[in-house]
Amino acid sequence: WQTDFSSASDLRETEARCHLQRDRSVAMLARTLSAARATRPARSFSGKGMPPGATPQLFLKAHGSHRAGLVKDVTEVIARRGASVAATQKIALGPDFAMLMYVWCPDAAAEAGLAEAVTAAIGDAATVEVRTLDGAAKQAYEKELGVPERRLAVECSQRPGLILAITELLTQQGCLIPKIDTSTYVKNNEVRFKLDATVQVRGDVDAIAAQLANVKAANADLDLVFDEAVAQGKINVMGGV
Repeated sequence: WQTDFSSASDLRETEARCHLQRDRSVAMLARTLSAARATRPARSFSGKGMPPGATPQLFLKAHGSHRAGLVKDVTEVIARRGASVAATQKIALGPDFAMLMYVWCPDAAAEAGLAEAVTAAIGDAATVEVRTLDGAAKQAYEKELGVPERRLAVECSQRPGLILAITELLTQQGCLIPKIDTSTYVKNNEVRFKLDATVQVRGDVDAIAAQLANVKAANADLDLVFDEAVAQGKINVMGGV
């Protein structure tokens, strides 16, 4: 019995040493990979950028299953062609994403086959469309750059018709809403509603602000902000990324 017990004990000790060595090896590999990533040379930027006053030639639209690295994969295709992203918006909701992008190209070679290259980069399951901007589309793009923008933020108890009430008011004033995000969450056993939008002001901004203030005054639990924070954040005026 003593011999059997000693053998079992030796076996357990051997297994423990193996597990310990394995854990040390895994930890060492993780540290090595982390150090390699940390010391990886930074990507350099070169090539011809968008000249002042330039307008993009292409409009790219993509949608499909969302995953990490989508923007990186799309912009890598564009950058390798020496092209630039003049403006972009991307949204993901649940398992799906949608992306809109203006692309400036230095020459015709950069434009050729862009849809196929982006599709190959993000997967055949995604839908990618690239079209050339005609004269009217370019004029609309240039006109959009000069339109003042404001940020609209709303938070209140959730109830039907909230988005309709706010967007109806803005539409009556001739405003456009190029970006809007809404969500709901539970707080203190109550469903709350949040809205964050970019508003292109094409009417009397003071009149719009006054009407929104009236909406806020008529709803005691409604927090509403209508400010100029977005105006300083526009990045698609003179350059690309």
